[in-house]
Amino acid sequence: ASRRGDLASQNLLGQLAQEFGTAIGHYGSLRDAIGRTDEDGVWRPAKPDPSALARIMEPHARGSILVAAIFEAFLTIYKTRVADLLRIATNGTAVRPEGELHPDLVNRLADEAAKAASHVLGMCIRALDYCPPIDITFGDYLRAIITADHDLFPTDGRHYRLAFIDAFRRRGIFPQGVVTFSEDSLRFSRPAALEGELKGLLEEKIGDFLRDFRTAVTYVTDRKALDRIARDYVRGGSEQGLHKRIARKLESPEFEQLTGLVFRPEWDKVGVRTSEAYGSGPSFQVQNLRVVSRSGEPDSAKNMIVFALVQRCGVIVRDGVVAGHYVPDATQPPQGGFEFRGGCTMIFDLDTLQLRYSVTKPLLRFDSIHPQGAIDEKRVLAQHRYQRGEGLVAMDEHTRFFGRGLQGAAAEPFALLHLG
Repeated sequence: ASRRGDLASQNLLGQLAQEFGTAIGHYGSLRDAIGRTDEDGVWRPAKPDPSALARIMEPHARGSILVAAIFEAFLTIYKTRVADLLRIATNGTAVRPEGELHPDLVNRLADEAAKAASHVLGMCIRALDYCPPIDITFGDYLRAIITADHDLFPTDGRHYRLAFIDAFRRRGIFPQGVVTFSEDSLRFSRPAALEGELKGLLEEKIGDFLRDFRTAVTYVTDRKALDRIARDYVRGGSEQGLHKRIARKLESPEFEQLTGLVFRPEWDKVGVRTSEAYGSGPSFQVQNLRVVSRSGEPDSAKNMIVFALVQRCGVIVRDGVVAGHYVPDATQPPQGGFEFRGGCTMIFDLDTLQLRYSVTKPLLRFDSIHPQGAIDEKRVLAQHRYQRGEGLVAMDEHTRFFGRGLQGAAAEPFALLHLG
């Protein structure tokens, strides 16, 4: 009521964020990202700076840019939801009468703010299932938000996704590899129609297995029990687990292109270890096997299983170029050697047993020059510069997000969380 329905001018939410951040650790937290109090003691909303993401390296400050973008999207959505109420309250003049707003109107405005906040929170949480398992950038997260929301709400009648796109654009958050900043371009593409042996293997060896996993966890509510069942299905017992099914059945060039990971016979030549578990294939990890059930618009309910594949290889970088590979083991790496990581999030539709998305941060790149696939040297050099703490301003989004290289990580306690 004190803001007369206008959260954009909001002293209340902005001041609350500032006070909360200060109380828990002498930070403004949401504080400076949304706005700040000027010398006259008046809270002013912050203006988006598209160049800030390229200049700011400190992790918390970079995080505040993401917070500000999401908060702006919330405000835009709120304004859309209450536009009709304010038109009625002002008789279409957009000029609000003096005095307090009617209590009924205040309650309706508060309800709409709560609904908008709940919807934005849901969009942000659902997007986590669509993110790559490593090296997530703000641009990746925006694409995950747009894709996850479109799957459940294809029509987007209130233009929630446009609110997110505009808020991120105004802060210079641009996903890599996207030609235009439109909703269609930002959505992750579904894998090209899988044909032949790979399609059959995915449906027969993986799809049916994942459906059995869903049956096993359908009525389990204890988190520890869910985790134990997921680990058992990954490892396998009397029957082959998910890890072994992938290792034994999906060694093909097509699966390499789908995941961006190494499943070729001579995996050691690109620095991938031999699996200690099976001894006859490349080493990789299966992480975070889980069931995801969502409901949205009529006929848009989704029953999915999500898991991630993560792999590493040894790369030697000298004088700013990739000079070779080595197989990581317990011994000291060679001069210029470091472990390069890639991963892929795979999302299966349990109703059709089809692969819906493969969201990758690849080890391999496939192009006209390397049709059979080669180590992605661009990502290799970016990770190498990050780990050495070189040229922060010129680095890619991954490096900019974490701020300092690993050599300086101890000076930033928050960065230690990312070293585990």
